[in-house]
This record gives sequence, structure tokens and C-alpha cells, in this order.
Amino acid sequence: MFKVRQDVCVNLATLLQPWIKLQYDELCTALSDLGDPENVHVARVRARRLRSVLGGWHLHLPPHAPKLRRRLQELGRSISALRDIDVIHELISLDPPDDLPQWEALLAQQRAPLLASAREVASSSSVHQLLLDLHALAYSNWGSIGRLDVEPIAHEVFDAEQARLSDLEANAIDTHDVRKGAKRLRYNAEVLAPKIAESEAVAIRAEQMQQSMGSSLDSEMVESWLTQARLAQGVR
Repeated sequence: MFKVRQDVCVNLATLLQPWIKLQYDELCTALSDLGDPENVHVARVRARRLRSVLGGWHLHLPPHAPKLRRRLQELGRSISALRDIDVIHELISLDPPDDLPQWEALLAQQRAPLLASAREVASSSSVHQLLLDLHALAYSNWGSIGRLDVEPIAHEVFDAEQARLSDLEANAIDTHDVRKGAKRLRYNAEVLAPKIAESEAVAIRAEQMQQSMGSSLDSEMVESWLTQARLAQGVR
């Protein structure tokens, strides 16, 4: 049996809207200055968080909300390569290679066009409309949908997201898909924490899985970049 917290979040809007508002506000702030690597990280994560929760709750949201997921995915993909460059820089700076002293300049050369492209997307009419639609979801009245009793829905989402990750662990070919599933479970479990006590422990376990798998993937990405950079620079 789940331990249900009865003192807060009695309806759907009370549980979800404050969280959506926070993600939306931080996404807008981050997109305004993608020159800062931290903002690139924040923008990518906030888009992913919103996608994950809109996916987990898609059967219970205002009608237009699930349709935002594809557009959030496109936004995340538009800054993915830029974030990868920033991660590579962050990790190499911890242990710079002696045989490639120009590594930082090479990364800067690669980052410049990626930053220009990401800024173009962030200022596009499609992203402007996406943010308007997210603003409506975050700040408008959800009407009768928002007044739904959240307790049975919370249990349904919690069970479904755990089952989804278990299925990915058993059947996914690409470990990256499992990591994405862990992220989605983590974000939904964090949202559910005010309502289901067990979700906190589930979120922590999912985060640990995500970080463990992410560290391995990041290391592979750095090694691949260094190999290519050495070949391009004639370093043997």
C-alpha cells in the first residue's frame, strides 16, 4: 500500500501547476542567454522535465497540453549538440591532455556555430509560440480538469512510470533509452512527492541510475571527441 499524504495537493491543478510554472519560468530565463553553458544545461533539462511530466500525465491534462511534448523535444534537440560540447569541455578541463594543448580552442571553434544555431531556434516564431502555449498551461485556469481529485491519478501515474522503466530495462536495445526512462520516472516521482511518500525513494533510485549510466556515456563521448581531435591535428 502507498502511504498517501492527505494534507496537501487535493486536486490536479494544485499539484501540477506550481511545478509547471517553475519549469516554464526557468526555461524562459535560460533561453534568453544561451552563451552561458549553465543556461544551456538548464534549458535542456527544463524542456526534458516538462516533456516527461506531460507524458506521464497526458491522459489527465488540458487537451492541448500533450501536444506540447513534440515541440519541447524539438527544442531540446536544437541545443543538444551545444550541450554536448559544454559537457566535453567541463570533463576535459578536469584532466587536460598534454598532447593536445589546443583542445580548448578547438572546442570553442565547434561551439560558435552551434551557439548561433541554438540562438536562432530560441528566437524563432515556433519557440515563441511554444512558450506562449506553455505560459497558458502554467498560469491559466484549468477549469473542471484542474479540480479533479489527484489521489487516484497520482497512483495511476506512479505505477505506470515504474512499469515503463521496468519494461525498458528488460527490452531496450540501447542503454540510452533506459537512461531516458530513468529520467522520466525521476521527474514524475519528484512531482508526486507531495502526494505519495514512496515516490521520494523512487526518485532517488532513478536519479542514481541516470547518473551512473550518464557518466559512462559522457566518458565515451569525451574519448570519441579526443580521438577525432587528435586525428585531425595529426597527433599520434
